[in-house]
Amino acid sequence: MTKKNDVTRIATGVRNLDGLLHGGLPRGSVVVLAGPPGAGKTILTQQICFHTASARQRVL
Repeated sequence: MTKKNDVTRIATGVRNLDGLLHGGLPRGSVVVLAGPPGAGKTILTQQICFHTASARQRVL
């Protein structure tokens, strides 16, 4: 049985991560990114923000 995915997603700009997340992060969700120091959490979140931010779309 195939289920239709009605969740709107926001692409992260990281191709392989978007593939794992079936197109990106669910719009309107709260995502916790955790890992040890130096794992790349800050760099990843900055990349997602830079990819998503535009005149019409704000990021926090």
